Amino acid sequence: MLTTLLSAVVFFIIQLIAPHKAKPITNYDKLILVNRYKYNILEVFSLIPLFLFVSWICYFVYLLGNDIQHFFTKDRIVDFGIYPSNDFWLVIGLCFGCGLIIPPMNLLYRILLQDEYEAYLEYTNRKHGYDGFAILRPLCALCTAAGICFSFLGLNWYVEVKENSIILNDFFQLQPDQYQVQDIQSITHYNKILNSKNEEVERPHYAIVFSNGKTWHTHTSLNTAADTTYEAIVKHLLEKAEVPLIKQKIDNNW
Repeated sequence: MLTTLLSAVVFFIIQLIAPHKAKPITNYDKLILVNRYKYNILEVFSLIPLFLFVSWICYFVYLLGNDIQHFFTKDRIVDFGIYPSNDFWLVIGLCFGCGLIIPPMNLLYRILLQDEYEAYLEYTNRKHGYDGFAILRPLCALCTAAGICFSFLGLNWYVEVKENSIILNDFFQLQPDQYQVQDIQSITHYNKILNSKNEEVERPHYAIVFSNGKTWHTHTSLNTAADTTYEAIVKHLLEKAEVPLIKQKIDNNW
């Protein structure tokens, strides 16, 4: 028993003093020939961890984005506030999910293949005829950059209504526009819009026009609130601005 323990300690110390360093593979042909069936299976089944990692990153960013948005808006004193919806942070999460996919996939396949990882990459590059990482890296960097930019713009994308004022900050707008209720020229309710094909589409909404010509259309795609919220905002603005509600069928300027 003592001899066994001493032997184990000796071999452990030897490994620490002179660890084996695997020589890099310089000729992949034979290794690829022997293991191409295994590499094919790993490539096909790579879609499973790929979608899992993208989903996990997307969900994490979705939760984080909502928490950060809540942190920035919780202390604002407003009568009504409209901020990016949950769908917006799912889109941001998808950007980061696609942008940050290389490190976890790299780590997983290095663990699975160990010294054969470089041979596996060589096999897939030969099979498809191009360097996958040379294409994937800039695409991932672009998705990550888009996620960062859209996150910043999304946190500054809001509509806030106070007692006698309304603040509008569009998605691509860095500084908000603030209007007094006296700046409201008209409030119009529309039942339909014209789409890109010049077809009528049912989409009830309001268009609020200000004295400088700017128009706020309610019910935009990713920055939206419940219909009851819009109804309450319009009712509040009608009372404060003392303008009549105009009703039209089609909004040609959507």
